[in-house]
Amino acid sequence: MYAPRVSDSESQGPVTIRHPDAIDRTAFVALRRSSLAHLQPWEPDLGDDERQFGDASFDRLLARCDTENEQKFVMLNDEGRLVGYVGLGQIYRGPFCSCYMGYWVGAAYVRRGYGIAGVRACLDRAFTRPRP
Repeated sequence: MYAPRVSDSESQGPVTIRHPDAIDRTAFVALRRSSLAHLQPWEPDLGDDERQFGDASFDRLLARCDTENEQKFVMLNDEGRLVGYVGLGQIYRGPFCSCYMGYWVGAAYVRRGYGIAGVRACLDRAFTRPRP
């Protein structure tokens, strides 16, 4: 189980989002691998399942989870289980105020409201919370 860090988390309904931490590696990689058939049709083909669904995918997530131009989060359900991911990329601040959003929910957790709750929490955090 994972306890979200209160200062780094945002809750919306059944989901809490927070930046990933090294402790999330095992759960994140296991969820990606167990959801490979479910996620593969929606993701770009990197040509290597290990790179896309293994430890390398988590390494990329950690490396760019909290930058000026990218904000990446893991989604945890109310039991503290990692159920998916939501992130913002190519963030532009100022008058344009724009970004791209991506998210996924593990195959075992679809159709339970986690995706929409994670997206809402991410948008709340992006557009209502001042950046430290």
